[in-house]
Amino acid sequence: MDRQTISPFLFPKKLFILLIIIVSSSLTKTNAQGIKGKITDYQGNPIPFVTIYTEGTQYSTTSNEDGDYILKLPQGKHHLFFQSMGYETIQRAFDIGEKFIVQNIQLKEMIVKLKTVKVKAKKEDPAYQIMRKAIGMRKYYQLQVQEYKAKAYTKATFSIDRIPKVYQWMMDKETKKEIKEYLGKPMVLESITEVEFEQPDTYHNHIISTRSTLSDSIPNPVPMVMENFYNERLMDTYLSPLAPTAFSHYKFNYQGFFEENNRFINKIKVTPRHKGEGLFEGYLFVAEDYWNIHSVNLKFSMEAGDFQLIQTFAPVQNNVWMPVTFDIKADISFMGVKASGNYVVSVSDYQLGLNPALDHSIVQAHAPLALSEEKGEKEEKAPEEKELEAKTRRQKEIKELLTKQDMNNRDMRKLKRKMEREAISAERKKGLEIKENEGLNMEVDSLAAKRGDDYWEKNRPVPLSARELESYNLKDSLKSPVTISFNGSEENANSNNSSNEQDTSKPKNFFGKTIKATSNLISGRSFAKGKIVYSGILNDLSYNTVDGWKFQSTLSYNKNSKKGKGYKLLGGVKYAVARNTWMGFGSYNQHYAPFSRGRFSIEGGRDSFDFNEKTGINKDLNTLSTLLLKKNLMKLYQKDYFKITNGIDISNGLRLSNTLEYANRQELINHTNYKLIDWKYDFTRNEPKTIENDQLHFGKNEAYIASATLSYTPRQRYRIKEGAKIMARSDNPTYSLTYRKAFHGKNKNSVGYDYLSGGVHQRKELSFQHELEYQVIGGKFFNQRKMTFADYHHFRNIELPFYFGRAFGNFRLFDYYEQSTADAFLQANAAVYSKRLILKRLPILNKTFMSETLFANYLYTPSMGNYLEVGYALTEIFFIGSVEVATAYKDDRFSGFTLKIGIGLD
Repeated sequence: MDRQTISPFLFPKKLFILLIIIVSSSLTKTNAQGIKGKITDYQGNPIPFVTIYTEGTQYSTTSNEDGDYILKLPQGKHHLFFQSMGYETIQRAFDIGEKFIVQNIQLKEMIVKLKTVKVKAKKEDPAYQIMRKAIGMRKYYQLQVQEYKAKAYTKATFSIDRIPKVYQWMMDKETKKEIKEYLGKPMVLESITEVEFEQPDTYHNHIISTRSTLSDSIPNPVPMVMENFYNERLMDTYLSPLAPTAFSHYKFNYQGFFEENNRFINKIKVTPRHKGEGLFEGYLFVAEDYWNIHSVNLKFSMEAGDFQLIQTFAPVQNNVWMPVTFDIKADISFMGVKASGNYVVSVSDYQLGLNPALDHSIVQAHAPLALSEEKGEKEEKAPEEKELEAKTRRQKEIKELLTKQDMNNRDMRKLKRKMEREAISAERKKGLEIKENEGLNMEVDSLAAKRGDDYWEKNRPVPLSARELESYNLKDSLKSPVTISFNGSEENANSNNSSNEQDTSKPKNFFGKTIKATSNLISGRSFAKGKIVYSGILNDLSYNTVDGWKFQSTLSYNKNSKKGKGYKLLGGVKYAVARNTWMGFGSYNQHYAPFSRGRFSIEGGRDSFDFNEKTGINKDLNTLSTLLLKKNLMKLYQKDYFKITNGIDISNGLRLSNTLEYANRQELINHTNYKLIDWKYDFTRNEPKTIENDQLHFGKNEAYIASATLSYTPRQRYRIKEGAKIMARSDNPTYSLTYRKAFHGKNKNSVGYDYLSGGVHQRKELSFQHELEYQVIGGKFFNQRKMTFADYHHFRNIELPFYFGRAFGNFRLFDYYEQSTADAFLQANAAVYSKRLILKRLPILNKTFMSETLFANYLYTPSMGNYLEVGYALTEIFFIGSVEVATAYKDDRFSGFTLKIGIGLD
């Protein structure tokens, strides 16, 4: 059967598709016999999403929202379990013949009993004893299964209850009609998938079939089966109640126990110590003596709304419990859109292999260890025997800790350390390369969206509810349902070959062609399957008092090979309206060593440049400040230049970059005073000011400059994509060293100096909800023959009350260019990013998804002395906004205070 590999995320254009939360899947049996019926409580109320499974979970399913279930089974005797949160699990034996057995089931409400506990002076809730052992065993259960294969069925049922009229006003007529048809009615998305897992985090999903009331070809995105409460984090954001730091963020309360399959199951209430993002709330069920998860019933919140996750485990083989059902309820409320939904996964037919590096007798509380008790053995033992003896001693200590009645936090940490040592050989040491199949690797069968009703009637393990049948009937009633193809384009479902049919709806007259040509001229267009790209004339529009309005238009040609090699030719013209001057540039960039990230470029042309070319003010921000505030902060000079650059990884994480540049530079003056709002003050001259030198005569000068930068990141991880290495974000520090030399030529106007700088930068996680970023940079100029302001070392500044982009490394309270130096400098910046630091502890803000930043910036130059800024920012306001305050101190004296507003993710 043909297959095609796709990206795990494919989103169609329609608004309601964005509300699909998470989906995964797999294959089920096609037997023509089994058991079916309805599951209710003793009052006759249907019980939805009950887990039904056979011993070993070879066959399993779940009831639908109406309590109806169906489980296809081969002929013979089967022992079935019916398990649901809040109800007693029951067991029934059935002899399956050639037809379906109709068997209605009643479940009795669970009676949770309380243990008899000793009353002490400083009584501690019994839940903490249980959680200490569960947390201590977390690493074992995380690595218990080395690999498995399973079959899963996924069904997402949701409805959009409200869409603001402003969104509807933006939709076309066809979309409005579809929205009206579906609004307030259930929509269904189903899938059947084969799932394979291998430690530590590799998942392969082969999607056999997908079906939806929205489209016949939407593959399912991320599978919920990848989320594991034995991991410290879920969905990269949420802290598991079994995490080593859980006691700092959760309170636990013992609710009682019940007996199931000869095991005592403890019910633990989980309560966050503080509200906000990243924490669960609800109930966790833990098996006595074994300390594994029996089931979870937890709530969590995201920006989009509130969610409830119910996860049920079942014994696949002796002492191996695996998740067999997932049930997520969602209440969406996001930017005026209201929706609700339910996401159900039923996993069956587990085929697994235990991790051979672990001692699995650890979970057999009553099984004796096969320890060598020989005494008086005097001969020297081999290293292998010593290692085995140490291991068996550790296993014995682990069992002693697990049976300890009064385990304290110190014992828990001791148990956790021993379990981690026990598991260290079992954990596959991660190499530096991040494989493409790490995480989710999804494959879609070419017939996945084409299987009809007969296939689904035979293979769907969970019957459709009355609401879900209504949704499919609604889809069938539409005359021209929209189909979303695998490449994301929309087609008419009734069209046999719509891609080859001519579109006669578009205007073919001269007027229509003229409009289209004008649009392409202004906004740009790509040709030759994206290899040739024309940017249009509004691609890089900006305004400043030197050039006035500045237009740019570029044309590029890209040639890339599958082995990661390739080149790019780029040419462009610029026009400065106020100066009535044409400028231009051209470049050639080549990727010649994909695995070593070898990149060579030649570039040349004429343009106007900011004196602080690398870290100066954003040109769009300068455009706004010039037109609206009459503040022309950017200072420019003209440069005719030719530059050669080469960069390559000497070894992984160690990179060398070299540049040779010739530049003919000259000063510029203001050519316009145009503004939208005329304030009382005047524009400043195009002459930067610095406290180090107020007589900056730039004039005309030449520069012959060579520079080299060496950077190193220890254990830098990377991905290989199409033969090319792509660096991943690293928690390790990056060290850098730069040397730059300007050669003083025969021309008295040529610059000459040497410059050396070095630094370190790191961003790493401190703890859950806290992250640290810092950098330290120091440098000095020496052997100065001649320098201009373009050669100075400049700093990142935020002079305006507002800014765009990232704030880290920016000084807040001095002007652009003010502290630029031709001498020595030392700079240090630090920031702590937190989900809960100061204001987020307040009741009003602790439920929001905003973040906080505490930052400090230090600078020393001989002309300025010691300068320090400290500040606080509330960030991610409506996802992109921030508000911050900062104070400055100069040589231990208060220097100023500021409030700034930012737009951009930090």
